[in-house]
Amino acid sequence: MKGIKNYIAIMCACLLMLGNGYIAHAEGNLEVTQEDFTNEEAEILEPELEEAQEDIADVNMQGDNHLTYTDTCVSSDDIKTYAFTVDFSVMQDVKVALVRTGTGNVIAKIKDEDGNQIKTLQCGAMDAKATIVSKVWATLEKPENASDLYTFTVEISTNTSSSFYFSVGSSSDLPQMLSGRDKATPVAKYVGFEQGGYTNYITLRNYFPGEDCADWYTYTACDRNIIELYSSASTGDDNMAFEVWDSENKLIYRTTSSDMTTEIDSSTVTAYHVRYDGSAMELGKQYWIKVYSRNGVSSNKHYNLYVGNPVFRLGRVTSTATSTATISAKKSTTFIFNVNAVSKEAYATEVTLSIGKSMHIGAYTLTAPNGRTYSGNLIGSGIYSGELKIPFDAIHYDGTTNAKVNGTWRLSLRSSGDNYTTKPKLNIVYKYPSGTEGL
Repeated sequence: MKGIKNYIAIMCACLLMLGNGYIAHAEGNLEVTQEDFTNEEAEILEPELEEAQEDIADVNMQGDNHLTYTDTCVSSDDIKTYAFTVDFSVMQDVKVALVRTGTGNVIAKIKDEDGNQIKTLQCGAMDAKATIVSKVWATLEKPENASDLYTFTVEISTNTSSSFYFSVGSSSDLPQMLSGRDKATPVAKYVGFEQGGYTNYITLRNYFPGEDCADWYTYTACDRNIIELYSSASTGDDNMAFEVWDSENKLIYRTTSSDMTTEIDSSTVTAYHVRYDGSAMELGKQYWIKVYSRNGVSSNKHYNLYVGNPVFRLGRVTSTATSTATISAKKSTTFIFNVNAVSKEAYATEVTLSIGKSMHIGAYTLTAPNGRTYSGNLIGSGIYSGELKIPFDAIHYDGTTNAKVNGTWRLSLRSSGDNYTTKPKLNIVYKYPSGTEGL
């Protein structure tokens, strides 16, 4: 049997204008003032309020101008049901918001008085090979031909035990409905595409909080604790910041302007980045991350939050040998490539050798700027079509073996028999830490 509880709340004129009745949280008691309700309205509300009183310990309604339920679904069968009434005559712009404060996938289904589902809000689970939404909101519109007083129902479920906040308010309430340390969302370690896919990073679209209504996240430090806030230039914020607090409420790190980097494509800024290396974070200890913009709240800016491994971007560059030379079977011929057109932090992940025409190839040795050598002997392999993919190591986060792209590359070639003249090219695919392009 699914455990379903019903709670009733009223959103009336008093939420925006002092005077009308409302339900609020005060010292743990559910308090109702009905001075402006008619007797008929009071008769309807009283039995519903008595039912809500029975489970008041399970409900926490907070804030001066909005209504918030905080609860926990203990299993996938545990569905929480709430009903709330809106007075559209005084509150035309109604927002509903859902914040995940546990680890599970949380879904809120909002229904009209006829039981039709009209909105769905969903927050992703903590650990998934996908971008993860930690908080989401929507606008509730007055149904066609409905009276000003209208009651909606919301059913909230999770795929596993998980806590959540569900709030109802106006547009001006939205920052408070989404913010606060009590609404912190747990995040897992970020794992990038070079280790099996974009995993465990938070994405928030069409909302950037201000410093007085920040977004909060919790994270348990592991072997790597790099924190990066990323925002594209077109929809981002050039004054974003974050803070890191420990479980003793001690400030560990606050970003400054020197932590801001930009990603540049040609002469155009394409993204903003703020990064902290996590050096003061201790293994196994829980931390709080506070994300905000010094520019204040924005309803049309985006950000991504990564905690764990560094974030890498992909790039590609082609370099032509500095000279033309003849390859023979008797000795190796060396070609020089000077590569300096990409980020100084770019690491090669794939190199393709292009000879320029089909020919028999004998052997090659490619030496990267850091001295790492990659060799192959292809004698007897038949006609070579002009391109040869040279395998490179997967990128190592701390490895000194990573081959930097910038610098001098040396290629030695020897033919399998025939002599031929060529000016080869190296096509290099690389990865670089985000925010370092153009440095």
